[in-house]
Amino acid sequence: MSLLFKGSDWNEKTIYNIWKSVDKIGQKKYGLDYYQPQIDIISSEQMISLCSTHAIPTMYNHWSFGKSYSMEIDDYTAGKAGLAFEVVINSNPSICYIMDNNTATVQALVIAHAAVGHSSFFKGNYLFKDRTDAKYILPFLSSARKYIQECEQNYGFDKVESLLDACHMLAYSSVDFNTIRQHKTANRRRHN
Repeated sequence: MSLLFKGSDWNEKTIYNIWKSVDKIGQKKYGLDYYQPQIDIISSEQMISLCSTHAIPTMYNHWSFGKSYSMEIDDYTAGKAGLAFEVVINSNPSICYIMDNNTATVQALVIAHAAVGHSSFFKGNYLFKDRTDAKYILPFLSSARKYIQECEQNYGFDKVESLLDACHMLAYSSVDFNTIRQHKTANRRRHN
């Protein structure tokens, strides 16, 4: 058995070899089912930018994302906060962002964690499967961004921003879909 890498340095070939090994272990040893990943290597500034938009690369524009970016970059450069080692978008293919300043060992861990672990969890999660189709996530988000831009042109930036502000305020106090699902399941049982 040979080592995948020596030391902490890595290059694209190292990342490829790590992925091939992680993929083999995930499928053959553990029998996991996941979307094949697109692995993108990004800088810490790009990671902060991605995290400030809830890890959605095609997110619509909103002032709160700039505020979040500014706060996160200030905390990071001042040494008050660290960054995620990776971010994954649960699409098909999954998109796994890994940071360019990770060591080779960290790259192996985050590729296994994000590209296999997260993807396998979401591909098999019944709440995710019931409400989404992984291959349409990014096209849907792109069309939503385009729609919001069209609304800004048609109705004015201020009106759209005001609506988005209200939506952002309500985002974390929204509907509990799991409760709705339980209610529907209970009703189906009663009618059968």
